[in-house]
Amino acid sequence: MLSSLHLRQLQQWNQYLQPHLPFFKRFDVSYGKSGIALFYLYKYKLLQEAADLAAFHELTAAAIEQMTTMASKDQYFIQLTELAFFLRLYQEEISSGQDITELLEHTDDMLVKAATIQLQQQQLDGFSGAGFQIYYLLYTGSRHPLINTFIEQIAARVQQSGSYAVSLQPGQPAQPGIIHGISFLLLILAGCLQQHILPDTCRSLLQGFSTYLLSHQQEEAVHHTYFPHAFGHPSFSRLNICYGDAGIFTALLKTAQATSDLSLLQFVERGIQFSAGRQSADRNGIDNNGILYGYSGICLWLQRMQQQGIAISAGDILWWQQQQESGVAALNISSLETPASQLKPLTFAEGATGALVALMSRHLQDDRFCSFLYLP
Repeated sequence: MLSSLHLRQLQQWNQYLQPHLPFFKRFDVSYGKSGIALFYLYKYKLLQEAADLAAFHELTAAAIEQMTTMASKDQYFIQLTELAFFLRLYQEEISSGQDITELLEHTDDMLVKAATIQLQQQQLDGFSGAGFQIYYLLYTGSRHPLINTFIEQIAARVQQSGSYAVSLQPGQPAQPGIIHGISFLLLILAGCLQQHILPDTCRSLLQGFSTYLLSHQQEEAVHHTYFPHAFGHPSFSRLNICYGDAGIFTALLKTAQATSDLSLLQFVERGIQFSAGRQSADRNGIDNNGILYGYSGICLWLQRMQQQGIAISAGDILWWQQQQESGVAALNISSLETPASQLKPLTFAEGATGALVALMSRHLQDDRFCSFLYLP
């Protein structure tokens, strides 16, 4: 059970959020209404207060309504993909008041349309391109032809360039990370191989991309990180899911599992254990408690890695949990002043809402939302 201090903070955060709710103009999880809805859902699961369940349904309904009027416009495809994950991951809770089967089908149709446009434009990025929708389709178990098209475009780029240094962002160099880089491709290819989608092509590409990524491994004892934040020169990389070793090792773990590569699996386990031991700011670069870049995100990551069978020291796990709890305890909610134009400190992805959801999810043993955070 949460401490009495954390329970008081949940109530204080609820009171603080209420006047700010009208200013959330997005409908996604990371920075919009559906992310705030998760706070109320988890608070309800923990405390069983009817007002929280009502707030969850109200925010969810508002997000859905906004999506149906805005998502047909191409620029909203990122928000649409996140909301689609939200609807599927929490379908049981959302469906308690309505049947959303038709809504899910409609949302998937819009996602396919968005992905088709992105693929035609050769936009393959794992967040701002078709890659995000492909990742979602794989999560649903879909065998939509667009998945094949995505893989074929990646294979064509490798063949045309003669290199596995594939960039997913036009005009930008190839990156190692799991959102915009090579690690994202590993995540997709491993998922396709496990679902027997173009298995020969996927296996070959997995071998090439993983070899290329591993060729950039650096001396971790010197740089405190296995991989640099960018290809080129060895460098320190902040430990996080998006750009750091946490996301990279997640993709390599998925690769090892899909290809039954025991030596790669052992390498990944050592790397994750090393990462769990990066317990100072000069070794992990962490300066906040958010999900995307902070202690809460690493707690979730280590939790998911344990669920995947990775052995991690109980002492290391405890240290990260203590940092997360200390960060939450240090919130001086009563003195916060957040203008409506600067809502990021309140959001799920980078703000206190996400940190509180992560903390509650650990006690409830319900971290479903990690699936849309590239943590299978």
